[in-house]
Amino acid sequence: MVTSIIKRGIAMNKHDDTKNKQNLVDAFLSGILVALQSIALCDRAEVATEIVAGIGDDINRLVEIAKNEGGVDAETINWLVSNEIIDRRHLTKMTQQHSM
Repeated sequence: MVTSIIKRGIAMNKHDDTKNKQNLVDAFLSGILVALQSIALCDRAEVATEIVAGIGDDINRLVEIAKNEGGVDAETINWLVSNEIIDRRHLTKMTQQHSM
């Protein structure tokens, strides 16, 4: 019985660690999104291109965060798409996931 309690506690800690890491990533990406908003206002596509390239695969999560927030965040994503900094497929993928 003690062993199962310990195992359950370890599993819960691993889950908490994973959730904490995801929260940190989301917070970081939210900060990046704010920076991209400022860059979009200045219409500096070349700077945004470098930032998006640095984000890598996390761009999907960034788009998801922006779409969930809406407003200026969604407008920033639309600006990134219109300047061909991110592919329109990111938007399609997010729309499909939200409609499920």
